[in-house]
Amino acid sequence: MADVPDLRELVRSCGAKPFTRNSLIRLRCADKDPSSLATKVAKDDADFHFSSYSVALKDPERQRAMGKAIASVGRRLSNENRRDLKSTKSMLAADGSLQAAETLVVVEEEIWDVCQAPLATRLHRSLNAQKALTDLCTPFDLNIWVRAAAERAKAGLIDDDERQKLYKHLLSADLVLGRSVVATLRQSPVLRDHRGGWAAPSEMVMLPPAQAQLLSGSIHAPASAVTKRPKLLAALRLRQKLTGDDLVDFAAHVINEPEKAGPFEALLKNNPQLLSAATVRRLRGLPFLMTRAGGLAPPTDLFVDNEVNRICAASDHRIVAGRSQALYVRLGCHERPSVGVMLKALEELQSEGQAPADIATFYAALVQALRAEKTAVTDLADRPILWCRGTYNAPRDVLVGPRVPVWFQKATPHLRGPSSLADSFEALGASTSPQDHHWIKLFQWAADQAAATSIAGPEVRQILREAYQRRGFSGLPEAVPETVRCLLGQDARLFSRADVRTGALVEDDFPALATALSQAGASIGFAEIGDETRAFFGSLSLRRLTSISGTPKLAVGLESKPPPWFKAGHSDRILGLLKREDFRTAIDLLVYSYRREHGSVRVLLQREVMERLAVATRNDDQADAQSSPVFGARLLRPERLSGARCLRLGARSVRRTRDRDDRRTMAETVTWASRRPAFHPSVRRFERRPGRRGAAGEFQRAWRRTVRPGCAGRIRYG
Repeated sequence: MADVPDLRELVRSCGAKPFTRNSLIRLRCADKDPSSLATKVAKDDADFHFSSYSVALKDPERQRAMGKAIASVGRRLSNENRRDLKSTKSMLAADGSLQAAETLVVVEEEIWDVCQAPLATRLHRSLNAQKALTDLCTPFDLNIWVRAAAERAKAGLIDDDERQKLYKHLLSADLVLGRSVVATLRQSPVLRDHRGGWAAPSEMVMLPPAQAQLLSGSIHAPASAVTKRPKLLAALRLRQKLTGDDLVDFAAHVINEPEKAGPFEALLKNNPQLLSAATVRRLRGLPFLMTRAGGLAPPTDLFVDNEVNRICAASDHRIVAGRSQALYVRLGCHERPSVGVMLKALEELQSEGQAPADIATFYAALVQALRAEKTAVTDLADRPILWCRGTYNAPRDVLVGPRVPVWFQKATPHLRGPSSLADSFEALGASTSPQDHHWIKLFQWAADQAAATSIAGPEVRQILREAYQRRGFSGLPEAVPETVRCLLGQDARLFSRADVRTGALVEDDFPALATALSQAGASIGFAEIGDETRAFFGSLSLRRLTSISGTPKLAVGLESKPPPWFKAGHSDRILGLLKREDFRTAIDLLVYSYRREHGSVRVLLQREVMERLAVATRNDDQADAQSSPVFGARLLRPERLSGARCLRLGARSVRRTRDRDDRRTMAETVTWASRRPAFHPSVRRFERRPGRRGAAGEFQRAWRRTVRPGCAGRIRYG
């Protein structure tokens, strides 16, 4: 109707005012008071306002109608009109409030739900189609949203809906990305990979098909939809070369696809330039190499495949299956067995009760490993690592070598050979000669054999005799318990060190009394002392039977007839021999032997010896005065008489030169002095003229002619 001039003039003549563009701006931008507006309504123009301004403008339908009206006069709007439209709170916001148009942003419908702009700052979504109104607002910057969404994705705060819409936006054909936005996108998981997961462009790689197929389980290749957007690929600069990180990632993944271990090993072999020191350090602890047993293991736990390593590793689980030895060594596989792995292998073999496949090779390699790693052998002294006699033993408990008596095998592990294995055992701490703890085990074994009856069997007795002979003056080890019965008596009973201390085991120096005690059933025992065991029992400080039996009394038996061969000249010859100077020397020389056997004895001066020998004369009237033969006795022994001192006479030739023209004889003698003997050794060498007999030998021959074996003879002097 306004377009009809006549009608327009008629209405105006009737008093109606024209509704101009200023009237429209005043109606939209102000309530009853228009003083704040830059737009001024002419006096003759319509000046309308809403009685309820906020309610009227919050109606979306009215906002759209006003938008159309503003669009119709858009080209004729003055600067004042535009300023009022932008600055006044007359634009409907997304939250239903009225806001200044210049503070609102126009959000596209496809990102409306994921846009993080507050609703109070957005233009109402029903007004997005009104260009006159959207031109008054600020267009929403997609790059700002893309950057903000990418940062939320990187921080893990983005929801799936927003990430999907961002991904769809990135795949758009007319995509334009700023440089700062690209930098943020490269580090954020906003693209789909070939497995359908989310990945950051910086983690993605476009490899050749063969490599991509092999490493598909660990790498992030772009999805097919991404590969169709070359503009996006160029902007995000996706990587196209394999790196050490890709190798490490797939090595950690191989355990899930063990069938790819072989091809992956070939990939490593064909790309040695990727095996930097840092990459190798990371690969060494990952289980990706195939073992001979068919499993996967890290390089640091594996050995290069050779005969020695198969024996020392003791398990195919520790041997790498391939043949690329240079690669294995570079990755950290062992060329030779290490101490730790070999000890672990021994623990496994011990739990299974099995010996190493090749004992000599295994222990030789263990010795070499200890030396190479500079590990002290003493650290293994108490660990059961040596296979001997069907079980594992600690090195300190094992004896090696042919010099160790065979009977030690009864009580302790003993390896006699082969020599190479014995050398390895010795290097690992085994002993080539028995130590105190070995002897203790042997004596304890002997005690255990006779624990029930305290009677040692023939085998135990023989072993103990040989042990006593080898121990000699060393005696029993100090650590042998007091109650261990390992001391052999004449009646095959075993006694302990405590029995020696209490006098239950003594030295038999009075056979007649010992026989009587045995017949009476006395519990006292007598040590089995012989030439081989005398030194051993001498170190135990055995008490003599005579020392505990009291003072002996002299009892003269019946006179017996001399043997047919005894002549009167025999006694004269013996008495003459006693007075000779060389006989005195022989007596002096025998002191050394007695001291070694019986401890100490008081030594008479040479002058005293000569004086007492000089008075030794034949006396037929007094049988106990000087000397007399006694027949029917079993052995020759010393006898202490009241008021007199006795000599035990015995001599033997110990050394004689081969020079028949000048014979030299060494003799030993013992002097019996008192109940508590004290000794002094005196060894002299004397010469005789050619053809003359030594004094000791002459004395022995004379004595044997006087007292035959099976008789007892004594020489008394006062």
